[in-house]
Amino acid sequence: MRITALLGCLSLASVVTLASGQAATRRKWRFPKSGLYPVPDVGLSGVTGQVAAFGDFNYDKNTDLFILSSSQREIDVYTWDSKEGGFNKADGAHLDLTQRSLDSDPSIQATSLIPGDFNYDGQLDLLVIGQVDPQDDANGPLYMKIYLGNGQGGFEPNPSILSPASSAHPVLFDSNGDMTTDLLGFVQSDGKDIVKLWKNHAKDYGSAPLFTLEDITLWSDQNESLCKFNHPHSNAWLDLNGDCQADLFVTCQGASATDIIYQIWTNSNEKGLVFARSGSLPAHAGPVSFADMDGDGAVDMVFPTCDPGDKSGACQIHIVYNQQTPPCGPNQATSCHRVTDLCIADPQFKFDTEASESNDHHVIIQLHDLLPEETLVLQDPDFRGANSLRIQLGDFNYDGFADAMLTTRKNDGGTDQTAIRLLYSIQCSGNLCSTGATTTRRRTLALMVDGVSDLAMEKGLRTGLFFDLDDDGTLDIIQLQSPQDHSGTWHSQFMFNNFFKDAFFAKTLMLNGVCLKWCPGGHPDSPRAPPYGVNYPGATIKYTIVDNVGTKRVTQLAQLPQSNYMARLTPYNLFGLGRTNNYVEELVVGSNYNQSRSHRMWSGVIPNSQLVISPWQGSSKDAESWSIELYINISSSALGVLVVLLVTIFVLAATVLVLNWFEKREDKREKDRTLHVINFDAL
Repeated sequence: MRITALLGCLSLASVVTLASGQAATRRKWRFPKSGLYPVPDVGLSGVTGQVAAFGDFNYDKNTDLFILSSSQREIDVYTWDSKEGGFNKADGAHLDLTQRSLDSDPSIQATSLIPGDFNYDGQLDLLVIGQVDPQDDANGPLYMKIYLGNGQGGFEPNPSILSPASSAHPVLFDSNGDMTTDLLGFVQSDGKDIVKLWKNHAKDYGSAPLFTLEDITLWSDQNESLCKFNHPHSNAWLDLNGDCQADLFVTCQGASATDIIYQIWTNSNEKGLVFARSGSLPAHAGPVSFADMDGDGAVDMVFPTCDPGDKSGACQIHIVYNQQTPPCGPNQATSCHRVTDLCIADPQFKFDTEASESNDHHVIIQLHDLLPEETLVLQDPDFRGANSLRIQLGDFNYDGFADAMLTTRKNDGGTDQTAIRLLYSIQCSGNLCSTGATTTRRRTLALMVDGVSDLAMEKGLRTGLFFDLDDDGTLDIIQLQSPQDHSGTWHSQFMFNNFFKDAFFAKTLMLNGVCLKWCPGGHPDSPRAPPYGVNYPGATIKYTIVDNVGTKRVTQLAQLPQSNYMARLTPYNLFGLGRTNNYVEELVVGSNYNQSRSHRMWSGVIPNSQLVISPWQGSSKDAESWSIELYINISSSALGVLVVLLVTIFVLAATVLVLNWFEKREDKREKDRTLHVINFDAL
């Protein structure tokens, strides 16, 4: 019997790590169980300031830290060293806010740090917002300085001084779609607050000042004007109507001290900002955060409310869903749009903040049902100046839905103790949400209990931040702590996310399009450098994925939607893809270019990858010139998979060789028998 062996072509896919070797240190931190674990030391053990902002200062695709001193008068940058697994102080990047370069440059205490490329040269700069005495004069003039990066690991010695604002922080946005960052806020004039635009002239910088104070025209068919920002506010620059271009969301003081109203101004290439709608938040509403909570392709609002008159300290968490035309899915009964039509504006979008059982677009979570003896902490008592502790949102378990992190307080025997609490996203059911919210498949939040014992109650905890330590695609946590005596000597504790996750992720960073690959820098001696640190505020990310039951789902994310009042958002978007055996089918990235099409789509993106999108398009007006770089994150089991694959190839090869030998031997025997028969007949 002839045995035919057929060998197929076996190919071994190459394993590609992130360019800076981020996976190396993750293997140093191994823990036996699923959960959160404190990281012993990442180079900040002797640092007494607080983490105030994030950014890639040395353009190596690793996220660095901006540390504000306890006095709020000094700033240092700590860059991440992936080989050593820790942060190192950048010697040339120290800033002393007490030093004055001009008479118009007062000595201030910083109340917000905002990294960004303000002079559009490919180097990361720093906007410092502060006041002369924010503790005793919180409503005093607001001074702003921009320290320009010199491309040599530090800043230019003299800052650019902007015209001061009234007490409320100006919001960052792009007023004319030229991809540079402008500011919108109020200034004092004849005892009145007048809305003004700090116009960015980065593309003419040198022959013109970096910023000039100008009037701005806002369009409204209802004779609406921009309301005066409350202090602190929750203003944001992100896409709310679904067209992949950022819109302006502002919060203002209502008729009474407990009332907060909001306005939404949508972005129009023809007219600029156009009034869309306004509404009221529930009484005693806290700061607003934004995320796509239910994975329907629209960004929703999340905010707390706490009634100070309630002795029990009862607090609530509100999720107000953005009502846009939904993507079509199975058993879709109402009007819908195709899942692939990801950037079509819905002029009928709205938020319904009415707190009623019949409102299935508003989910209310009672904090006392989750944590009976705790209340939310919404202000930091150790911070000088107006501040607000937002609900931090991020997908720490990779299931594709945003989770939440809260700062809570409990009075134990007359002593206040603080804790960081994790809440994970779950689908609404009858005992958690209203009937309407359950029917429409809304989601709510539940308390994370397993694996979070290291997030224990302590006296010195102040707040928690989501952060991808080592940039390896896992959402870790930074706990900010200070002594109970309110001395302000802050320090940071990093918590390693060791939750076992059988799901995928993707990480995106959109640049500002200043250059394609290498930027010359603004300083004559600056080396050419890639523009990885120049993230673009307000960029829109939308992606579609097929889940494990075959349903195609679309999710929206916003890049750096909020910057004021120590927002401390990361410059990248890290999101889970859930359990899937497929690629990211469509990835759409939107900017605010003032042109006919300001977004681009890519198909078939590999999961567990870091994506860097450059919207550089030169002199053209075409988004097709945008480019994307993809870096695959190595899996911790890659070596084991390689060994198994090599052993399998060896076994298959050995089997084929043995069978081939048997086949040749059998062929030889058949040939000999045939010759023997022929010779016998001849006789």
